[in-house]
Amino acid sequence: MRRWLFADQLGPHFLDEPDQPVLLIESKAVFRRRAFHRQKAHLVLSALRHRAAELGGRAVHIKAETYGEGLRRLGEVVEVSAPTSRRARDFVRVQPKVTMLPARGFLTDQDDFAAWADRRRGGMRLDDFYRQARRQHGVLMDGDEPASGRWLIRRPPVRRPPTGLSPPPAPVEDDIDAEVRDDLDRWAAEGIEFAGRDGPRAFPATRREALDREDHFVAERLPRYEGMPSADPWVTHSGLSSALTLGLLDPLPVVRRAERSYRDGQVPLSSVELFARQVLGWRDYLWHLYWYFNTGDPGRTRASGRSIPTWFTELDPAAVPALAGVRDHAWLPYADRDTVLAQPWRRRDLVDWLTRHLVDAQEWSIPVGIPR
Repeated sequence: MRRWLFADQLGPHFLDEPDQPVLLIESKAVFRRRAFHRQKAHLVLSALRHRAAELGGRAVHIKAETYGEGLRRLGEVVEVSAPTSRRARDFVRVQPKVTMLPARGFLTDQDDFAAWADRRRGGMRLDDFYRQARRQHGVLMDGDEPASGRWLIRRPPVRRPPTGLSPPPAPVEDDIDAEVRDDLDRWAAEGIEFAGRDGPRAFPATRREALDREDHFVAERLPRYEGMPSADPWVTHSGLSSALTLGLLDPLPVVRRAERSYRDGQVPLSSVELFARQVLGWRDYLWHLYWYFNTGDPGRTRASGRSIPTWFTELDPAAVPALAGVRDHAWLPYADRDTVLAQPWRRRDLVDWLTRHLVDAQEWSIPVGIPR
């Protein structure tokens, strides 16, 4: 059966067979309804169109005003992995010709997490979930015990951040990117609003680009991967978050590759453990909390706090310097994200703002505790 792929389901692990037919739909209404950062809009459309080009005749690529229009134009029965937002799942459930499959792109099954959480009776600590996930997937385990006998590996303190590291490989824009830029220019002229500044595409839009960035991370950055602030933001970031968000990379193979680098003696355990904790632990943990507590349901989010002011939505860095990074790159190091998350605006509005302005943010990925 033809598999419908959303724009965050673009990797091969979202298909069952190498020759499975695919449906890809561009919904113009997504960008008409809310103002996305120009560079995020470019990345999403570029990734979707590059995937269509890779699939060739196997893919039906429909540019429509809405997803509903795209499905009607196709006129076939299709199946889709469960979407990653509540609104999208609600839409899929009422489509007469769409069968929704279990979610992919995460390591722990939703039913397994719910069963684990129910047993905890409210004590759902991240550390406990992380240890359970390590055991379940056999990551950094020596038999029944964690590698080195400890779950949390503290990296020895360093006096100065590492310097002289090469930057991640920059994507090379092609004709598809030029077409996307022309379309976004035309949409803007038609009245569709975008936030931030346009710029060269800085993040992977294809699986090949994502794998190249993974190669660079494992070889160059993982040995120095640490949680301390640095003038080089990539020291504390893998640079893989947007590729994981788009579904270009499957998280478990990425974690297993990092583990192999430790087993082969190329990378210290402290670096690999920290990376595994971010992907296997924190990323999956946020995903499951989103669904377990219905945090994506507007009716369950707190309405306290102030409205986001105009200067914030216009990305004016005069009051919050971190907004310059959002304006110019649609991305922020986590230290700067904490500054943004600390703003006293209504949680619902802030989550919406972050998902529209950061290339690697989705509704489920915003910590449920904000505002702090």
